[in-house]
Amino acid sequence: MIGEAAHPDSVRVERLTNRRLRYRISELGGASRDLPPERVFHLRGLSSDGITGRSVLSMARDSFGMALAQDQFAASYFSNGATPSGVLKYPQAPPETEDDETRLLKSWRENYSGPNAHRTAILYNGMEWQSISISPEDSQLLESRKFTVRDLARWFRMPPHLVNDLEQATFSNIEEMALEFVMYTMMPWFTRWEQTIGQKLILARQKFFGKFLVDGLLRGNVKDRFEAYRSAIMTGWMTRNEARAREDMNAIDGLDKPLAPLNMTTGNPPAAPAALLPAAGMNEEPPEPPIAPRLRRIAEESARNMARKEIDACQRAARKFAGDAAGWSAWVRSFYAKHAELVAERLALGADAARLYCDGQAEALIEGGLSAAEGWETEAAARLVELALRGDGYAVAA
Repeated sequence: MIGEAAHPDSVRVERLTNRRLRYRISELGGASRDLPPERVFHLRGLSSDGITGRSVLSMARDSFGMALAQDQFAASYFSNGATPSGVLKYPQAPPETEDDETRLLKSWRENYSGPNAHRTAILYNGMEWQSISISPEDSQLLESRKFTVRDLARWFRMPPHLVNDLEQATFSNIEEMALEFVMYTMMPWFTRWEQTIGQKLILARQKFFGKFLVDGLLRGNVKDRFEAYRSAIMTGWMTRNEARAREDMNAIDGLDKPLAPLNMTTGNPPAAPAALLPAAGMNEEPPEPPIAPRLRRIAEESARNMARKEIDACQRAARKFAGDAAGWSAWVRSFYAKHAELVAERLALGADAARLYCDGQAEALIEGGLSAAEGWETEAAARLVELALRGDGYAVAA
């Protein structure tokens, strides 16, 4: 259990002959008690001897004294607007008695100072007003007070904008100054607290530790923060839901697994290669690779189009060359010579395979006439599909 707090002024730290420290605490009534260092939670500030910290107020007493003096001078300078900005001159003799002079000053202050400043003055008995310019020292009062604000902030490593001194702050640098305040002012103190807590308050250091969570203070602007999240997610050491939690957003199903870039892997040794299958027999054909259903449907549609084109062209030519066997033969050979190029293009076949198919079709028509084309809408289409999917280029019509 943590004990009571002791005021620093009532504690004296002493180094013994064995180089250990002893804390002597003065109590009310003049009594004192000694404590070993392990029983005292001592958070040191800037120190010159490594034992006791130095008071910022004592080191900055000149700066604080200057600030107090400036406050007193400013209060006197602006009090009731009575700072003499000029004098009243009598043309001949001054007031006859002290009471006359007192009444004159009282009347002047009541009518022309404070809220009545800058009113039109009425002068009697030949009096004249003579202005007195402000001294350079007085004119620098405002600038010196500005400097004092920054000087005091400097003692505590405080950015001026945190004490409402925004003269040199801009929208582009104020965010960076806030981050620097956390990194260079608060982090040293956080470290002191963490180390002292671990040394003085925690016994099971393997299981517990003290830590200040400052991620919320170091978030930075939205653009930089999201770019950091993207880098962490894409390299696989942060999940997308962890990034959402940093932004106080609810988790989404399916975003708890880290992404693994394809060009990165772990340093584990490669797995042993799978055992090779026994070689197929000499007379045993290897199994055909599976064909995707979508690829087969595309090939079937293209093959049916080619078969219809053949049948339509042959029917028109048969009517034209009826009774002219020589003309029919010449037309068939000419048509299929050109049709081979179209078949090769539409079904992505080699030129030799397309030409072999078309030569077989042409021979069948020359020998059997148009009757040889009966059933080609399905049979020829099936042969073209087989030719396209097997890719061997040698499937021909029987």
